[in-house]
Amino acid sequence: MKGIKSEETLDELFDALDEAFGDDFSGIESPESIDRYAATLRKQNSVNKIVESGMKTIKLNVDSALYENLRVIYERAGFGYVDRGAGNSFKIAELSAALSYFLFVNSDDACFGTLFGYKAYLYSMYSIIQYRKREVGDGEESVCDFLNNRKYKFFNKLTYNEKDGEKWNKENIEIFFESRDVSKVISTLVERKQLKFRKRKSVKKG
Repeated sequence: MKGIKSEETLDELFDALDEAFGDDFSGIESPESIDRYAATLRKQNSVNKIVESGMKTIKLNVDSALYENLRVIYERAGFGYVDRGAGNSFKIAELSAALSYFLFVNSDDACFGTLFGYKAYLYSMYSIIQYRKREVGDGEESVCDFLNNRKYKFFNKLTYNEKDGEKWNKENIEIFFESRDVSKVISTLVERKQLKFRKRKSVKKG
């Protein structure tokens, strides 16, 4: 997963200031101390600006596919990157603007049906499982162990709504592990649930 780093909250910044300096500024003597203090104040001013502009700050973890889609949106807006050591980073304010506008224009109420949350869950689990398979080289059993040790749960539609998942095993991981794209996972699991529902309904009628 890739992380889009955001600014700290005001409380965290104020706590950091209090812990580092308290009411005694005698410790700000070396150039390094002055630089750190100046950087903290810049960060504080940046967070103040965000809060006073009516915005909220979050930290968002994204997989490689979503990261590339964000990069495409960002670059098509003509925004430039910030050079931060390991590589180019998004300018958070400009990414926020591009993403907010993109979602505003492209949001369609038709996609936000009752299965939207469950499909989003299936997508996220597919991304994790495929990463462990392709990048780490895990087999089915190793992926199951990873998911269970990290307390990821397997949900079907009903248990997702009730937040009552079960452990991963060979049976429920197979479709995630073998499918070439997430649409196959989503259509299979949703249709499988619909078939079970239709069978129960026909039995009751009989």
